[in-house]
Amino acid sequence: MKKILLPLAMAALSCVAMPVMAQQQAAPSAAPAASAAPLLEPKALDILKAMSSKLAGAKSIAFTVTTAFDQPGRNNQPIFYGTKSNVSLVRPNRFAVATLGDGPRSGFYYNGKDMVVAMPDKNLVAVASAPGNVEDMLDQAFTNAGIYFPWVDLITANPYAEIEKGLKTAFYIGQSKIIGDTVTDMVAFANANVMVQMWIGAKDRLPRLVSIVPVEAGQRGRQMLQFSNWQLNKSIPASTFESKERKTARQIDFAKPETNSSK
Repeated sequence: MKKILLPLAMAALSCVAMPVMAQQQAAPSAAPAASAAPLLEPKALDILKAMSSKLAGAKSIAFTVTTAFDQPGRNNQPIFYGTKSNVSLVRPNRFAVATLGDGPRSGFYYNGKDMVVAMPDKNLVAVASAPGNVEDMLDQAFTNAGIYFPWVDLITANPYAEIEKGLKTAFYIGQSKIIGDTVTDMVAFANANVMVQMWIGAKDRLPRLVSIVPVEAGQRGRQMLQFSNWQLNKSIPASTFESKERKTARQIDFAKPETNSSK
């Protein structure tokens, strides 16, 4: 996920008492420096791999995700906003995100041929041809229009492969019984850029809550993602992946906002 956490675990040192000799002896040499090897706890990795296998093995996925994120206010105070999205995926080439938020509604639709961004409140749509699979389409959407979903690595063909990139630390925290009305395993992991904590269902291995914090102190971009209404391998209507606004709304360029000449 391009995210990941510095360990908060405490380290304990074991000391072996040595008998004191009557005669004065030379002081022992300094202890060797602590290993610089990454902290990658097998139990944490196994939970992440199990989650990845569960999601990657599903032919279709639908869920709801509520996101809270911060942006600097007029006095540079972090101001938190929220969105709520209904996400649908049918592998290999159907994807849709319908979003309500503390701003205009939006929709993103991909039918295997085209990707469409719809802004119903402004009566605008942006349309572009797209590659034939979800992963390549998402790469193109990011490159051409800066479109990125913070949970997107969870719906790739191999979520663990995305988590593993640059992974520096990973450790198991314990269990929670209050998130998502179920028992979850808490895992923390980190790379050079972000620190992540995940609450993953102990039985079904589906993510319920994800915290993302930049490693660099003071950097914006903190996010909390809460997942619910998981449905795997259920039938999803083809109409889910088509924009109703495409035929009637005013069309603008599919481009990054700052370069959109039709804005």
